[in-house]
Amino acid sequence: MKQYAKAMELKLGVESGIYPAHEAIEWANRYIAENQYDDAIANICTAGVNKVTELVSLLGKVSEGQDPIAAMRVVLGRMAIELERDKTKVEGIAVYCEYFWAAQDFDLPDDMTFMAGLHDEFELANQGTYGNRNDFIADLAVKLNDFREKS
Repeated sequence: MKQYAKAMELKLGVESGIYPAHEAIEWANRYIAENQYDDAIANICTAGVNKVTELVSLLGKVSEGQDPIAAMRVVLGRMAIELERDKTKVEGIAVYCEYFWAAQDFDLPDDMTFMAGLHDEFELANQGTYGNRNDFIADLAVKLNDFREKS
């Protein structure tokens, strides 16, 4: 179901810190108002915005069986927008992308392979060992912008 695919996107987005928790709660409230009652989604409605771990868990239950790769493509597009707005989000994006790569058993489609070892690349650039922070941000922005149309 398309709504449950949205739950996967929200799970990844909230988990990464790119989507605010209230966005997932608002989605759940709209879903309940517009569709047949769903207890699992109603639980999301009552989650607190300060209980991110619980919210991610509830979204995970609702989105079970959905494609995390398709959802992550949308989240990557949103990351492009957020990175453009606030360059200080670069490390969080790098950390989460590398985490996602590991969570997929280190197997990503070709358009997402840039995520492999991304946090390590960030650390090297940040230290000036391999490139520099500004070049890393610029390169990452280009890669993320390829996903922007999906967000």
